Amino acid sequence: MKIYCLLLLLIFITTSSVYAKPTITSDRKTFDIASGQYLLEGNVSVATNSRVIKAGKARVNVISLEVWGTDGVEVTQNDLSFYGDQVYVNGKSSLAQIDGGVKLETNYTTITANQVDYNWKTKIATFHGNVVFTEGNTTSYFSVLQYNLEANTII
Repeated sequence: MKIYCLLLLLIFITTSSVYAKPTITSDRKTFDIASGQYLLEGNVSVATNSRVIKAGKARVNVISLEVWGTDGVEVTQNDLSFYGDQVYVNGKSSLAQIDGGVKLETNYTTITANQVDYNWKTKIATFHGNVVFTEGNTTSYFSVLQYNLEANTII
């Protein structure tokens, strides 16, 4: 057990020197040492760099930089916000997958869909299922839509 704890500590120290440690807040927080995950409930907020993930409930692994959130989620980066029912974030891969009632609003567009995959390094969002794209007074429908959020253009 001592070796296991020492190994976890070593991995944590090594990882935290490479990646920014997230700021985690919630109404209730417990840590499951077996899985290495924080279990969070109520007003969950996980913030790192320019990203904030909000949810009703979440699990966070600070070693692998993964977040699983449910109960109405919001994923924000700078002035960009995605909304949905649940989220999986892989910080090492710079990817967020948001499912259920997805909505993105910018100054230029509103996009709704069943699901979105967002890469915050490339600023590319791929929307899947019942995609509704509204820009000004024009509305278009897609089964899949790739959108460049930096250029505000359909790919």
